[in-house]
Amino acid sequence: MGKKSKKQKEKVSTTPPGVKELSKNAKRHLTEYTTQLIQACMVQPEPGQKEFEYYLQIHELVEKIRALQTDIKCPILEREKHFGEYLEWLRQNGVDTSRVEIKEFSEDQGGYGLKATKDLEENEPFISVPKKIMITTESAKASVLGPLIANDRILGAMPSVVLALHLINERRTSDSFWGPYINVMPENVSNPLYFTPDDIKLLKGSPAQKKFHVSFQQDANAAKLPIKDCFTFDDYRWAASIVMARQNQIPAKNDSRYDFVLIPMWDMCNHCNGTISTEYDIEKDCLECFAMRSYKKDEQIFMFYGARSNAEFLVHNGFVYPDNELDRTAIKLGISKGDPMFDKKTELLAKLQLPPISIRWGHYFSWRSRRPQDHGVVRLCSSRKR
Repeated sequence: MGKKSKKQKEKVSTTPPGVKELSKNAKRHLTEYTTQLIQACMVQPEPGQKEFEYYLQIHELVEKIRALQTDIKCPILEREKHFGEYLEWLRQNGVDTSRVEIKEFSEDQGGYGLKATKDLEENEPFISVPKKIMITTESAKASVLGPLIANDRILGAMPSVVLALHLINERRTSDSFWGPYINVMPENVSNPLYFTPDDIKLLKGSPAQKKFHVSFQQDANAAKLPIKDCFTFDDYRWAASIVMARQNQIPAKNDSRYDFVLIPMWDMCNHCNGTISTEYDIEKDCLECFAMRSYKKDEQIFMFYGARSNAEFLVHNGFVYPDNELDRTAIKLGISKGDPMFDKKTELLAKLQLPPISIRWGHYFSWRSRRPQDHGVVRLCSSRKR
Protein backbone atom coordinates (compact mmCIF):
# COMPACT_ATOMS: atom_id res chain seq x y z
CA MET A 1 0.00 0.00 0.00
CA GLY A 2 1.20 3.50 -0.81
CA LYS A 3 1.41 6.37 1.61
CA LYS A 4 -1.70 8.44 2.22
CA SER A 5 -1.60 11.71 0.33
CA LYS A 6 -3.61 13.58 2.95
CA LYS A 7 -3.10 13.64 6.65
CA GLN A 8 -6.01 12.10 8.52
CA LYS A 9 -7.85 14.55 10.69
CA GLU A 10 -7.96 13.71 14.36
CA LYS A 11 -11.39 13.27 15.82
CA VAL A 12 -12.17 16.12 18.20
CA SER A 13 -14.01 14.95 21.30
CA THR A 14 -16.78 17.10 22.74
CA THR A 15 -16.78 15.17 26.01
CA PRO A 16 -15.89 17.50 28.92
CA PRO A 17 -12.56 16.84 30.72
CA GLY A 18 -12.78 14.13 33.39
CA VAL A 19 -15.87 12.49 31.86
CA LYS A 20 -15.52 8.92 30.58
CA GLU A 21 -16.60 8.11 27.06
CA LEU A 22 -19.04 5.27 26.54
CA SER A 23 -17.77 2.20 24.75
CA LYS A 24 -19.04 1.49 21.23
CA ASN A 25 -21.12 -1.39 22.61
CA ALA A 26 -22.66 0.84 25.29
CA LYS A 27 -23.45 3.53 22.70
CA ARG A 28 -25.13 0.93 20.50
CA HIS A 29 -27.31 -0.29 23.38
CA LEU A 30 -28.07 3.30 24.39
CA THR A 31 -29.29 4.16 20.90
CA GLU A 32 -31.39 0.99 20.86
CA TYR A 33 -33.04 1.67 24.24
CA THR A 34 -33.59 5.35 23.41
CA THR A 35 -35.32 4.43 20.15
CA GLN A 36 -37.55 1.97 22.02
CA LEU A 37 -38.34 4.62 24.63
CA ILE A 38 -39.33 7.20 22.00
CA GLN A 39 -41.55 4.64 20.27
CA ALA A 40 -43.15 3.65 23.57
CA CYS A 41 -43.82 7.30 24.45
CA MET A 42 -45.77 7.71 21.21
CA VAL A 43 -48.34 5.08 22.30
CA GLN A 44 -51.57 6.28 23.90
CA PRO A 45 -52.22 3.86 26.81
CA GLU A 46 -55.67 2.67 27.78
CA PRO A 47 -56.98 4.06 31.08
CA GLY A 48 -56.83 1.91 34.20
CA GLN A 49 -54.48 -1.03 34.75
CA LYS A 50 -53.17 -0.84 31.16
CA GLU A 51 -51.94 2.67 31.91
CA PHE A 52 -49.83 1.43 34.83
CA GLU A 53 -48.47 -1.46 32.75
CA TYR A 54 -47.45 1.13 30.15
CA TYR A 55 -45.66 3.11 32.86
CA LEU A 56 -43.76 -0.01 33.96
CA GLN A 57 -42.60 -0.54 30.37
CA ILE A 58 -41.33 3.06 30.23
CA HIS A 59 -39.71 2.70 33.65
CA GLU A 60 -37.85 -0.47 32.64
CA LEU A 61 -36.39 1.22 29.55
CA VAL A 62 -35.39 4.30 31.54
CA GLU A 63 -33.62 2.15 34.15
CA LYS A 64 -31.65 0.39 31.38
CA ILE A 65 -30.60 3.78 30.01
CA ARG A 66 -29.65 5.05 33.46
CA ALA A 67 -27.50 1.95 34.10
CA LEU A 68 -25.52 2.59 30.92
CA GLN A 69 -25.01 6.27 31.78
CA THR A 70 -23.88 5.90 35.40
CA ASP A 71 -20.25 6.89 34.73
CA ILE A 72 -20.97 9.88 32.48
CA LYS A 73 -23.59 11.84 34.44
CA CYS A 74 -22.73 15.15 36.10
CA PRO A 75 -20.79 15.09 39.39
CA ILE A 76 -22.94 15.54 42.49
CA LEU A 77 -23.57 19.15 43.52
CA GLU A 78 -22.44 20.04 47.06
CA ARG A 79 -24.24 23.33 47.48
CA GLU A 80 -23.13 24.02 51.06
CA LYS A 81 -19.50 24.38 49.94
CA HIS A 82 -20.32 27.07 47.39
CA PHE A 83 -22.60 29.56 49.19
CA GLY A 84 -19.71 31.95 49.93
CA GLU A 85 -18.57 31.98 46.29
CA TYR A 86 -22.20 32.41 45.20
CA LEU A 87 -22.80 35.45 47.43
CA GLU A 88 -19.59 37.06 46.18
CA TRP A 89 -20.71 36.44 42.57
CA LEU A 90 -24.05 38.12 43.33
CA ARG A 91 -22.36 41.16 44.87
CA GLN A 92 -19.95 41.49 41.93
CA ASN A 93 -22.94 41.56 39.60
CA GLY A 94 -24.88 44.27 41.38
CA VAL A 95 -27.13 42.31 43.75
CA ASP A 96 -27.47 43.89 47.20
CA THR A 97 -27.66 41.02 49.72
CA SER A 98 -27.37 43.19 52.85
CA ARG A 99 -31.00 42.61 53.92
CA VAL A 100 -30.99 38.81 53.62
CA GLU A 101 -28.78 35.80 54.04
CA ILE A 102 -29.12 32.11 53.16
CA LYS A 103 -29.92 29.83 56.08
CA GLU A 104 -30.89 26.19 56.49
CA PHE A 105 -34.23 26.01 58.32
CA SER A 106 -36.02 22.90 59.55
CA GLU A 107 -37.54 20.56 56.95
CA ASP A 108 -41.10 21.60 57.83
CA GLN A 109 -40.05 25.23 57.16
CA GLY A 110 -38.77 24.43 53.69
CA GLY A 111 -35.08 23.66 54.32
CA TYR A 112 -32.77 26.29 52.82
CA GLY A 113 -34.38 29.72 52.60
CA LEU A 114 -33.76 33.43 53.13
CA LYS A 115 -33.39 34.98 56.59
CA ALA A 116 -33.86 38.68 57.31
CA THR A 117 -30.66 40.34 58.57
CA LYS A 118 -32.63 43.38 59.79
CA ASP A 119 -36.23 44.28 60.62
CA LEU A 120 -38.29 44.67 57.43
CA GLU A 121 -41.52 46.61 57.06
CA GLU A 122 -44.37 45.38 54.87
CA ASN A 123 -43.76 46.35 51.19
CA GLU A 124 -40.10 47.12 51.89
CA PRO A 125 -37.83 45.86 49.07
CA PHE A 126 -35.37 43.20 50.19
CA ILE A 127 -33.89 41.84 46.95
CA SER A 128 -33.38 43.20 43.44
CA VAL A 129 -32.02 40.97 40.65
CA PRO A 130 -30.88 42.36 37.26
CA LYS A 131 -31.82 40.36 34.18
CA LYS A 132 -28.17 40.12 33.09
CA ILE A 133 -27.49 37.41 35.71
CA MET A 134 -30.64 35.35 35.09
CA ILE A 135 -30.51 32.11 33.10
CA THR A 136 -32.99 32.79 30.31
CA THR A 137 -34.32 31.38 27.04
CA GLU A 138 -32.84 34.53 25.52
CA SER A 139 -29.34 33.66 26.82
CA ALA A 140 -29.87 30.08 25.58
CA LYS A 141 -30.45 31.34 22.04
CA ALA A 142 -27.28 33.45 22.30
CA SER A 143 -25.25 30.41 23.43
CA VAL A 144 -23.84 27.44 21.53
CA LEU A 145 -27.36 26.00 21.71
CA GLY A 146 -28.67 28.77 19.44
CA PRO A 147 -28.47 26.99 16.05
CA LEU A 148 -30.06 23.84 17.47
CA ILE A 149 -32.93 25.84 19.00
CA ALA A 150 -33.51 27.68 15.72
CA ASN A 151 -33.76 24.45 13.71
CA ASP A 152 -35.60 22.14 16.12
CA ARG A 153 -39.41 22.41 16.09
CA ILE A 154 -39.77 20.93 19.58
CA LEU A 155 -37.33 23.40 21.11
CA GLY A 156 -38.96 26.24 19.19
CA ALA A 157 -42.30 25.48 20.82
CA MET A 158 -41.13 24.46 24.33
CA PRO A 159 -39.22 27.22 26.17
CA SER A 160 -39.10 25.15 29.37
CA VAL A 161 -37.17 22.42 27.54
CA VAL A 162 -34.83 25.06 26.10
CA LEU A 163 -34.19 26.33 29.62
CA ALA A 164 -33.50 22.78 30.90
CA LEU A 165 -31.00 22.04 28.10
CA HIS A 166 -29.35 25.43 28.64
CA LEU A 167 -29.00 24.62 32.33
CA ILE A 168 -27.34 21.22 31.67
CA ASN A 169 -25.05 22.74 29.05
CA GLU A 170 -23.87 25.42 31.49
CA ARG A 171 -23.43 22.85 34.24
CA ARG A 172 -21.10 20.94 31.89
CA THR A 173 -19.17 24.13 31.01
CA SER A 174 -16.28 24.55 33.47
CA ASP A 175 -15.99 28.33 33.05
CA SER A 176 -19.71 29.11 32.79
CA PHE A 177 -20.70 32.61 33.92
CA TRP A 178 -23.54 30.99 35.87
CA GLY A 179 -21.31 28.39 37.53
CA PRO A 180 -21.58 29.92 41.06
CA TYR A 181 -25.40 29.94 40.72
CA ILE A 182 -25.65 26.38 39.41
CA ASN A 183 -23.31 25.09 42.14
CA VAL A 184 -25.80 26.06 44.87
CA MET A 185 -28.84 24.49 43.21
CA PRO A 186 -30.25 21.43 45.04
CA GLU A 187 -28.97 18.05 43.85
CA ASN A 188 -31.95 16.13 45.19
CA VAL A 189 -35.41 17.04 43.93
CA SER A 190 -38.57 15.32 45.11
CA ASN A 191 -41.06 15.63 42.27
CA PRO A 192 -42.86 12.83 40.33
CA LEU A 193 -39.96 12.45 37.86
CA TYR A 194 -38.11 10.75 40.73
CA PHE A 195 -40.97 8.56 41.93
CA THR A 196 -40.63 4.77 42.03
CA PRO A 197 -43.32 2.36 40.72
CA ASP A 198 -44.57 2.01 44.30
CA ASP A 199 -44.94 5.80 44.55
CA ILE A 200 -46.81 5.88 41.24
CA LYS A 201 -49.20 3.19 42.48
CA LEU A 202 -50.20 5.54 45.26
CA LEU A 203 -50.85 8.37 42.79
CA LYS A 204 -52.44 6.17 40.10
CA GLY A 205 -50.60 8.10 37.39
CA SER A 206 -47.67 7.71 35.01
CA PRO A 207 -45.26 10.56 34.18
CA ALA A 208 -43.12 10.03 31.07
CA GLN A 209 -39.87 11.71 30.12
CA LYS A 210 -38.85 12.58 26.53
CA LYS A 211 -35.24 12.24 25.43
CA PHE A 212 -33.06 14.31 23.07
CA HIS A 213 -30.29 11.71 22.77
CA VAL A 214 -30.99 10.92 19.10
CA SER A 215 -31.12 14.62 18.12
CA PHE A 216 -27.75 15.26 19.73
CA GLN A 217 -26.18 12.43 17.76
CA GLN A 218 -27.66 13.33 14.38
CA ASP A 219 -28.05 17.13 14.26
CA ALA A 220 -24.96 18.94 12.93
CA ASN A 221 -25.85 21.96 15.09
CA ALA A 222 -25.21 19.84 18.20
CA ALA A 223 -21.67 18.83 17.22
CA LYS A 224 -19.94 21.31 19.56
CA LEU A 225 -22.25 21.01 22.58
CA PRO A 226 -20.54 20.04 25.86
CA ILE A 227 -23.46 17.64 26.46
CA LYS A 228 -23.35 15.93 23.05
CA ASP A 229 -21.57 12.76 24.23
CA CYS A 230 -22.64 12.85 27.88
CA PHE A 231 -26.34 13.73 27.76
CA THR A 232 -27.92 11.51 30.42
CA PHE A 233 -31.42 10.83 31.65
CA ASP A 234 -30.43 11.69 35.23
CA ASP A 235 -28.96 15.05 34.20
CA TYR A 236 -32.00 15.98 32.10
CA ARG A 237 -34.38 14.85 34.84
CA TRP A 238 -32.52 17.08 37.31
CA ALA A 239 -32.55 20.08 34.97
CA ALA A 240 -36.22 19.62 34.05
CA SER A 241 -37.10 19.40 37.75
CA ILE A 242 -35.16 22.57 38.58
CA VAL A 243 -36.91 24.40 35.74
CA MET A 244 -40.36 23.08 36.72
CA ALA A 245 -39.88 24.34 40.28
CA ARG A 246 -38.08 27.64 39.64
CA GLN A 247 -38.88 29.02 36.19
CA ASN A 248 -40.76 32.27 35.77
CA GLN A 249 -41.63 34.72 33.00
CA ILE A 250 -40.43 38.29 32.49
CA PRO A 251 -40.85 40.71 29.56
CA ALA A 252 -38.73 39.82 26.52
CA LYS A 253 -36.87 42.35 24.38
CA ASN A 254 -37.47 40.50 21.12
CA ASP A 255 -40.76 39.68 19.40
CA SER A 256 -41.71 37.14 22.08
CA ARG A 257 -44.04 38.38 24.74
CA TYR A 258 -42.19 36.71 27.61
CA ASP A 259 -38.79 35.27 28.36
CA PHE A 260 -38.61 32.14 30.56
CA VAL A 261 -36.00 32.62 33.28
CA LEU A 262 -34.28 31.21 36.38
CA ILE A 263 -33.67 33.99 38.93
CA PRO A 264 -30.66 33.80 41.29
CA MET A 265 -31.13 34.40 45.06
CA TRP A 266 -34.81 35.27 44.66
CA ASP A 267 -35.53 31.58 44.04
CA MET A 268 -34.23 30.75 47.54
CA CYS A 269 -37.47 32.09 49.05
CA ASN A 270 -39.89 29.46 50.36
CA HIS A 271 -43.68 29.58 49.94
CA CYS A 272 -46.48 30.57 52.27
CA ASN A 273 -50.05 31.88 51.93
CA GLY A 274 -50.28 35.51 50.92
CA THR A 275 -50.24 37.69 47.83
CA ILE A 276 -47.82 38.21 44.95
CA SER A 277 -45.12 40.64 46.11
CA THR A 278 -42.64 40.45 43.22
CA GLU A 279 -42.61 42.89 40.32
CA TYR A 280 -40.49 43.39 37.22
CA ASP A 281 -39.28 46.91 36.57
CA ILE A 282 -39.07 47.24 32.79
CA GLU A 283 -37.18 50.54 32.93
CA LYS A 284 -34.45 49.17 35.21
CA ASP A 285 -34.60 45.72 33.56
CA CYS A 286 -34.57 44.00 36.91
CA LEU A 287 -36.82 42.02 39.24
CA GLU A 288 -37.75 43.50 42.62
CA CYS A 289 -39.19 41.59 45.56
CA PHE A 290 -41.00 43.28 48.45
CA ALA A 291 -41.75 41.98 51.92
CA MET A 292 -45.21 40.41 51.96
CA ARG A 293 -45.56 41.42 55.61
CA SER A 294 -43.29 42.86 58.30
CA TYR A 295 -40.41 40.62 59.42
CA LYS A 296 -38.21 40.75 62.49
CA LYS A 297 -34.46 40.27 62.21
CA ASP A 298 -33.53 36.54 61.90
CA GLU A 299 -37.04 35.55 60.73
CA GLN A 300 -37.41 33.53 57.53
CA ILE A 301 -38.75 35.60 54.63
CA PHE A 302 -41.47 33.89 52.59
CA MET A 303 -43.15 34.66 49.29
CA PHE A 304 -46.41 33.54 47.65
CA TYR A 305 -45.80 31.19 44.71
CA GLY A 306 -49.28 31.63 43.26
CA ALA A 307 -52.75 30.05 43.47
CA ARG A 308 -51.76 26.40 43.13
CA SER A 309 -53.42 23.35 44.59
CA ASN A 310 -51.31 20.89 46.57
CA ALA A 311 -51.46 18.50 43.61
CA GLU A 312 -49.92 21.20 41.41
CA PHE A 313 -47.31 22.02 44.05
CA LEU A 314 -46.35 18.33 44.16
CA VAL A 315 -45.99 18.01 40.39
CA HIS A 316 -44.23 21.32 39.74
CA ASN A 317 -42.40 22.10 42.99
CA GLY A 318 -41.96 18.72 44.68
CA PHE A 319 -43.77 19.57 47.93
CA VAL A 320 -47.23 19.90 49.43
CA TYR A 321 -48.29 22.78 51.69
CA PRO A 322 -50.55 21.54 54.52
CA ASP A 323 -51.90 25.03 55.28
CA ASN A 324 -52.70 25.82 51.64
CA GLU A 325 -55.68 28.18 51.68
CA LEU A 326 -56.17 27.75 47.93
CA ASP A 327 -56.11 23.96 47.73
CA ARG A 328 -58.70 22.55 45.37
CA THR A 329 -59.48 19.42 43.41
CA ALA A 330 -60.75 18.68 39.92
CA ILE A 331 -64.06 16.85 39.54
CA LYS A 332 -65.17 15.35 36.24
CA LEU A 333 -68.80 16.11 35.48
CA GLY A 334 -70.75 14.62 32.61
CA ILE A 335 -73.85 12.89 31.33
CA SER A 336 -73.91 9.11 31.35
CA LYS A 337 -74.54 7.52 27.96
CA GLY A 338 -76.97 5.23 29.76
CA ASP A 339 -79.12 8.20 30.75
CA PRO A 340 -82.48 7.92 28.88
CA MET A 341 -82.40 11.70 28.45
CA PHE A 342 -78.80 11.69 27.10
CA ASP A 343 -79.66 13.02 23.62
CA LYS A 344 -81.93 15.81 24.86
CA LYS A 345 -79.50 16.87 27.62
CA THR A 346 -76.59 16.90 25.17
CA GLU A 347 -78.64 19.00 22.76
CA LEU A 348 -79.49 21.44 25.53
CA LEU A 349 -75.84 21.74 26.59
CA ALA A 350 -74.86 22.38 22.97
CA LYS A 351 -77.32 25.29 22.82
CA LEU A 352 -75.73 26.63 26.02
CA GLN A 353 -72.28 26.11 24.47
CA LEU A 354 -71.29 23.71 27.23
CA PRO A 355 -69.49 20.37 26.66
CA PRO A 356 -71.24 17.14 27.74
CA ILE A 357 -68.13 16.29 29.80
CA SER A 358 -66.05 18.92 31.58
CA ILE A 359 -63.72 19.52 34.50
CA ARG A 360 -64.70 21.77 37.40
CA TRP A 361 -62.40 22.83 40.20
CA GLY A 362 -63.79 22.64 43.73
CA HIS A 363 -62.45 25.05 46.36
CA TYR A 364 -63.71 24.80 49.94
CA PHE A 365 -67.15 23.60 48.88
CA SER A 366 -67.57 26.44 46.40
CA TRP A 367 -67.21 26.27 42.62
CA ARG A 368 -64.65 28.34 40.79
CA SER A 369 -63.04 28.11 37.38
CA ARG A 370 -59.37 27.36 37.14
CA ARG A 371 -57.42 30.49 36.19
CA PRO A 372 -53.97 29.78 34.72
CA GLN A 373 -52.92 33.37 35.23
CA ASP A 374 -53.06 32.81 38.99
CA HIS A 375 -50.05 30.52 38.70
CA GLY A 376 -47.52 33.29 37.99
CA VAL A 377 -45.25 34.58 40.72
CA VAL A 378 -44.14 37.82 39.06
CA ARG A 379 -46.41 40.80 38.49
CA LEU A 380 -45.18 43.02 35.66
CA CYS A 381 -44.89 46.78 36.01
CA SER A 382 -42.90 49.73 34.75
CA SER A 383 -42.83 51.36 38.17
CA ARG A 384 -43.88 50.47 41.71
CA LYS A 385 -47.15 52.02 42.92
CA ARG A 386 -47.12 52.20 46.72
